[in-house]
Amino acid sequence: AFPAGRTFKTKEGSNIVFEPGQLVDAPFGPVLVSEGRVPDAAHVESGHVGIFYLKPQPKGFQLVRAFPDAIQSGSFGQMSELAVSDKFANQPVVYTAGGGTWQGYTCSWTTLSELQPTGPVEMVTFMDSFDDSGALGDDGATSIQGKITNIVRGRSFDVVFKGTRNFTARYVRDGNKY
Repeated sequence: AFPAGRTFKTKEGSNIVFEPGQLVDAPFGPVLVSEGRVPDAAHVESGHVGIFYLKPQPKGFQLVRAFPDAIQSGSFGQMSELAVSDKFANQPVVYTAGGGTWQGYTCSWTTLSELQPTGPVEMVTFMDSFDDSGALGDDGATSIQGKITNIVRGRSFDVVFKGTRNFTARYVRDGNKY
């Protein structure tokens, strides 16, 4: 997946250094999902996920398609969470979470991207937490945390938010999107 080394330069000029990653046994063939971090990143720079479609060979794998900048999330050049799940769709789904604090506002986002045979497809990105107490102080601040629940594979899921406001957001699949 990295014939010239594990460093990739973004169009903005930042270097992304990819970790070894996770090999996913997708129904259509192996896929390498690799987290990329930006060394010495500025606050505004996100972390990255590279997705590499592979073909088995007698001695390893051959790179078929590369998506080195498939997913971006987080700050200071990294994201907070990366996992692969079979709970959301018939194909594997890459779950990423990332966020940060900017001028007293702390928030994070979750992205679900399906590994389809033709390449990764972003299904949904939603804010999963928010806290403005750093900007407003504790008086009148909003603080909520969301948790994914009630997953019906390929159809829907809920995000239950708790905190200063309690509510449930329902996501329903429509084509390739939630």
